[in-house]
Amino acid sequence: MANVDRAESAAGSLYSRIAMNGLPVRYRWLGGVAVVIVVLVASLLIWGSDMEFPTTVSTSEVGTVTTVTLERKVRDVTADTIDDVVNWITREGGWLFDGLTTGIDYALLRIENVLKWTPWPAIVVGLAILSFAVGRIPLLVFTTLSLLFVGFMD
Repeated sequence: MANVDRAESAAGSLYSRIAMNGLPVRYRWLGGVAVVIVVLVASLLIWGSDMEFPTTVSTSEVGTVTTVTLERKVRDVTADTIDDVVNWITREGGWLFDGLTTGIDYALLRIENVLKWTPWPAIVVGLAILSFAVGRIPLLVFTTLSLLFVGFMD
């Protein structure tokens, strides 16, 4: 009897997975969007729009309540930490960033020289063919019209 119950439970769980996988993607996302909207509305109704992150922490034991007030807001501590990390990375990794900058500059200058040499109709046709290969007719039309628009605007 227990084996039958397990089999029915497994079949029920498999059915729920299949039923969920059978839904279109937009319906699967609807549940998540609904939860976010409910939390947003509840937060606005409870705390209002000028809500700040709490700077006091309270703990209660039997008969006593202890409240600790933070000297600095969490966002200030976080901002200072992020600034310190970015400054350290910039200082210690300067050699890496200089090398990346040199490589990217070299590549972009070569690409610019090729694009200056290539006639614009060839670029439009080449990108149109590439966009057709990637996204078929809608992307082909969008890419072609966008490039022609930019070209005609000079």
